[in-house]
Amino acid sequence: MPRPRISYKYVGKGHHLGRRELPRPAYEAICITLADAGRDLATMEPAESLWQAGSRASGVTSSTFYARLQRYMRAAGVPLSGVHVLRHTAAKLRRDAGESIEAVSQFLDHSSLQVTCVYLKRLEGTEDRTWPSVAESIGV
Repeated sequence: MPRPRISYKYVGKGHHLGRRELPRPAYEAICITLADAGRDLATMEPAESLWQAGSRASGVTSSTFYARLQRYMRAAGVPLSGVHVLRHTAAKLRRDAGESIEAVSQFLDHSSLQVTCVYLKRLEGTEDRTWPSVAESIGV
């Protein structure tokens, strides 16, 4: 029997409401993390946070998330950046994997293909000189 497809709702740019499929590895990682905190996705209330924060019932705040991201970036020896860099990474990885500009544009919820072309042009051709140190720090 095929596994059910799991999706999530999100609010994109311009308060655009969307729905996407959650990749199976992401779903499994969330379930493992919740289990480590003694939680079970199947029994949680819809308003409960997926992002646990020890004794804080409301979960990780945006400032805690940002501080942790900065700490991890520092530890990995990569230039400090904000959360938006994850969006850039997702777009570049999809394009490098052969996805069309139209598909990347749709994924990013851009208003036009021209916006996506400008976005991708800024990302292409940039040599990643820090990857070897990142790979070493994560044991790859």
